[in-house]
Amino acid sequence: AVGKFTGSFKLSYYNEYKSYLRNMFTRFSRRMFVPLVRSHYVTSTAVRHHSIGHSASQSEQLLESLQGVGQPFPDTIATILTKSLDEELVTISKDGTLHLPEEYYKEKLNEAFGIGGWALVPNGEVKDLDLTEEGQERQYVCLIREYSLYCHGRFVSQAFGETSFYPGKQSYSESTEKIKAVALSRCCKDVGIASELWNKDWIDAWKDKHATQEWVENVNSKKRALLWKRKDAEWGWPYQKVANNATYQKKY
Repeated sequence: AVGKFTGSFKLSYYNEYKSYLRNMFTRFSRRMFVPLVRSHYVTSTAVRHHSIGHSASQSEQLLESLQGVGQPFPDTIATILTKSLDEELVTISKDGTLHLPEEYYKEKLNEAFGIGGWALVPNGEVKDLDLTEEGQERQYVCLIREYSLYCHGRFVSQAFGETSFYPGKQSYSESTEKIKAVALSRCCKDVGIASELWNKDWIDAWKDKHATQEWVENVNSKKRALLWKRKDAEWGWPYQKVANNATYQKKY
């Protein structure tokens, strides 16, 4: 259990819990992911990766893991990966960012490569980034972790996932799952899955058709903001729609 958060950022069990997860991951990765490597960079003369002091045999294993990189998948797989995105599946967050559920990406990968035919492999451990500005009380940390996507046994892409974590108010394990989901969506765009969500023209067209901005008030804090929602959605607690008021600044 995560202990109560205080102004000095002391957590009763946070460090112990994180250490437990780190030890479990290390023991599991030694069994399952060797000789998979943590990251993949190829130059004309050498192969580099994050770890230091690898032997010649480990470098050969890295080269083996990169076999097939840059080679196209069969047309049957490419057709599944690049299928046009159904606009009705897209959701929008209050800050205007478009999203798809994590299950969408997994279903596409399962359809294209088969169940068990792909894997999202973590590269290293979860890291804590303190983004608190000088003079401010620390209330949360940004958790990040890098992942690599493998399909049919070959490296495809890698990306970082991140999320804001509020100790004492959120589950650490659930926050690490969110990191994984973010990294998965970013890796999938490199094989064409939901690449529309990275196209500004497509995003603007979707917003014009399916979304709207409205002034709302937080019934708890009484603060007002201009936020996004789908046109067919209703505002949920603690927000309620109010008349437009230009004196309030945009704040999420």
